[in-house]
Amino acid sequence: MQVRQLYHGTTGDNILSILDSGKMNPSAQHEMFFSSSNWQTVLMYGADRKRGAAFAIKVAVTIPEHIIQLNASTPGNPDTLILQTIEPLPAQVLELYVRKPGGDGFEIERIFGELPIRNYLLQSS
Repeated sequence: MQVRQLYHGTTGDNILSILDSGKMNPSAQHEMFFSSSNWQTVLMYGADRKRGAAFAIKVAVTIPEHIIQLNASTPGNPDTLILQTIEPLPAQVLELYVRKPGGDGFEIERIFGELPIRNYLLQSS
């Protein structure tokens, strides 16, 4: 088993679900998509209309040996890691990256730790 720190873009409600369960669920196609090194490339997958922002998280994901790991290039994310699994994987949310409109473009906010992340997402919904 290995623990990897990866980046994932998703909505605030999905992030709260990960915080509550301590697990990330695969898609209906039995896949999970991450960036191996860059939170900016996954922001486009974290658009959240409810909160008027885009989110990316840094997560520590526990990956069992039997999980297939594929390195790929997907639109906007040249260092995509795809995990193929039918089972949820243990995950700890370490950081939240928030991009929201502000000033002449976008503002970026970085939030560390599960409690501050939870509080931010609950207050912004």
